[in-house]
Amino acid sequence: MADEEERDRESVFEFMKKYQKLWRNIFSKYQNTGHKTNALRNPNFDQIQNKVAELSFAEITKLLKDHATYPRLINKDELSQMVRIVNQKSEE
Repeated sequence: MADEEERDRESVFEFMKKYQKLWRNIFSKYQNTGHKTNALRNPNFDQIQNKVAELSFAEITKLLKDHATYPRLINKDELSQMVRIVNQKSEE
């Protein structure tokens, strides 16, 4: 089982590496396009960096809708769960 997980992890890494330029372009197209109600007042450099380095739930939803995957291939609950898992993994 561990060998399969390691092989899957390597496959995903290679796929992401192969299409790195594409992912960067897609990310930059959708970052900061959502309307956020809690605008930062007098932000520090860390807050600005975090804002530039992440997509909001609304931005992810827009990206998926534009590419005809939401809600046909993934629904709102699955998307919420995916975002929650990614956030948990990134905090580890």
